[in-house]
Amino acid sequence: MLTLHPLNGKLYNVVSDEHAMGVLWMATPLLVIDVYEHAFYVDYQNRKADYVEKFMDHSDWKEVNRRYQA
Repeated sequence: MLTLHPLNGKLYNVVSDEHAMGVLWMATPLLVIDVYEHAFYVDYQNRKADYVEKFMDHSDWKEVNRRYQA
């Protein structure tokens, strides 16, 4: 997850294991990618890097920026 810390305003990359619920990382999510096998294996088999690259290519960066500005 790309997150924004609400107190210091810094951006962080955060890993959330086992589909953690709630604000365990004390941050606002700006962009989230699921990299568990169930998310990519049907289309990409074991090519996780290809899946992540396509995800980044198709991410709505204007929306990420809107969330950051908010």
